[in-house]
Amino acid sequence: MSGSWRLIPILPLVLAAAVAAGQLASAGTVPPAPSKPSTQPPRQSGKPAAVRFPLRVDPNKRYLVDRSGKPFLMIGDAAWSLAAQLRTEDVDVYLEDRRRRGFNTILFNLLEHKFADDPPRNTYGEAPFTRAGDFGTPNERYFRRVDATIRKALQRGILVLLFPAYAGLGGGSEGWWTEMRANGVEKLRAFGRYVGTRYKRFPNVIWVQSGDFTPPAHEHGLMDAVAEGIRSVDSKLQTFHGGRGSSALGYRQPRPAWLGVNTIYTSDDDVVSYARIEYSRSRLPFFLIEARYENQPGFTAHTVRQQAYQAILAGASGAIMGNQPVWSFAPEWRQALGSPGAVGKAHLGRLLHSLPWWKLQPDAGNRLLTSGIGSDARLAVAARARDGTFAVVYAPTPRRITLDLRRLRGPRVRARWYDPTTGRYRPLASLLRTRTPRAFRMPPRNAAGDGDMVLVLTSAK
Repeated sequence: MSGSWRLIPILPLVLAAAVAAGQLASAGTVPPAPSKPSTQPPRQSGKPAAVRFPLRVDPNKRYLVDRSGKPFLMIGDAAWSLAAQLRTEDVDVYLEDRRRRGFNTILFNLLEHKFADDPPRNTYGEAPFTRAGDFGTPNERYFRRVDATIRKALQRGILVLLFPAYAGLGGGSEGWWTEMRANGVEKLRAFGRYVGTRYKRFPNVIWVQSGDFTPPAHEHGLMDAVAEGIRSVDSKLQTFHGGRGSSALGYRQPRPAWLGVNTIYTSDDDVVSYARIEYSRSRLPFFLIEARYENQPGFTAHTVRQQAYQAILAGASGAIMGNQPVWSFAPEWRQALGSPGAVGKAHLGRLLHSLPWWKLQPDAGNRLLTSGIGSDARLAVAARARDGTFAVVYAPTPRRITLDLRRLRGPRVRARWYDPTTGRYRPLASLLRTRTPRAFRMPPRNAAGDGDMVLVLTSAK
């Protein structure tokens, strides 16, 4: 969430293509989106998501699994100012919307410093500390409300990526780094023990240290103190969120003992390169914790979809999206819940959850996707199941691509175009033989009028 763009007035939302409905027409034609699409989340089961927290790292270190060993794919949303900006009833609205859309992860600040109506106080006027900026004086009434929010997320099967002390862009006024310096290591370690003890009872938490800031080496001890204080009483996973263009594993070596899961924080044009670097490390699973946000000036729902598909197909175990009115809970946040970016992210989750996604391996050597690859933000990306039974290809703009179908199992495969804006398939006319490479011409546009499409190939029995 870093950078001056957070201060720019919210742009008008364009929701007309949010959930364009209807079966796609025959190859090469896509009907226009309805003039008044519904922005309500699709109805799903009222039961909590079937996940048993806490999460842990799978032995192969490629993804996270729950307590029963079920792989967990992060389909996440940034809700930075949730603890400070929303009343209890609004927390219910937000979490229930995200649950019904298929989101299973949110992130937010335990302590807000700048981006709320009256920071660091919550909407009830309660400050996190009884003495301003003193980490040794936690306010029970403030933290009790955060308890309730995390409990509500747990009841809905939602993971919380929780920042105990958001550092802020460059360690400046957006976050708590100045106060952390003033408090010192011992008081910060005690604060870590306090929040660790308080939230160890909630298994749906992963702790996130720092926040939009990569501390200099001589100040690592301040961040470590909070993390180590938590770790002394709470064994749940922790990770790191640095400045843009960083990863949790890449910011320092050797990695600190508290760091249990990896992240990447990118721009919109370097997601694949960062993902491939972290996948090649193969020491911890990683996820896209932040990139560009929908309705950030110059970026749209197409950007959000592109980032998520590129990250996951390049090896990430999930992706967090952001929407400018939603993360700060600006006055129009309720209307923004049904944004095209959120709808597309939900369709991504449904697509991957319909497949054994944890089998996917990035096509880093372009053995499957051999031409039409592109570059930078227009890079097409592919992943193939390690047993060859299916593959997924995403291209952000229309093009002709060539796939070497010999990389898939069996004599024939079924190929279908998947519209990432509607979640609907357009099957090709017949099964395809896997004897030779095959060229595919992408449809010119999806139902929202954008150029990105997904090709899903499965072995035919």
